[in-house]
Amino acid sequence: MTSVYRRSQRALAEFIRDEEGLTSVEYALLMAIVVIAAIGCWLTFGRRVRRMVWLANICFYFAEWGWHP
Repeated sequence: MTSVYRRSQRALAEFIRDEEGLTSVEYALLMAIVVIAAIGCWLTFGRRVRRMVWLANICFYFAEWGWHP
């Protein structure tokens, strides 16, 4: 029974010392933060940017036909 206990203790200690899995968790957290920031920017500036692109498109369309506002 004690050998199972010692093996489980060693396995747990080795798992805690292993930093390879920690890197994956850090990258996952970083990616989640980037996604949340991107969604926030999209919700904040999305309409404004879409409207500016739409207006620029209209200006280019009319400029193509020789009409200038």
